[in-house]
Amino acid sequence: MGRKVNILLAEDNPADKMLFEIGINKSSLDAQIFWVTDGVQVMDFLHNAGDFADSPKPDIVILDLNMPRKDGREVVKEIKRNKLTEKIITIVFTTSDADADRQVCLKAGADRFIIKPLEFDGITKIVKEIESIWLSSQADAGNV
Repeated sequence: MGRKVNILLAEDNPADKMLFEIGINKSSLDAQIFWVTDGVQVMDFLHNAGDFADSPKPDIVILDLNMPRKDGREVVKEIKRNKLTEKIITIVFTTSDADADRQVCLKAGADRFIIKPLEFDGITKIVKEIESIWLSSQADAGNV
């Protein structure tokens, strides 16, 4: 299926993180998942700062909207305003179904705004969507 995809998951809820990992592991997506718990850590990871000096560049960043220290709205803006990170696929993954949140994130450049499902079956559908986004980006780049 191509090369392994590096996914940075920014999620402050360990249960949501675990569900996402299970969904990825049950999929055909060959992924390495890196986990951070807040928006400051996302930016440190992306810029190889502090504890993340040796971190690889992620292909996809999946952000919770409401995180400590720096929320997903701010992080999307920072990612998409920076030439070094603007092309990273950025997906907001949240419990918020507020249209205002969706509009802010998409206007800032998020590639997708996905509402967290209440059941595990929903996670598998979302993982398939992420897989489709990844494969499409690879085809567009001529890597498939």
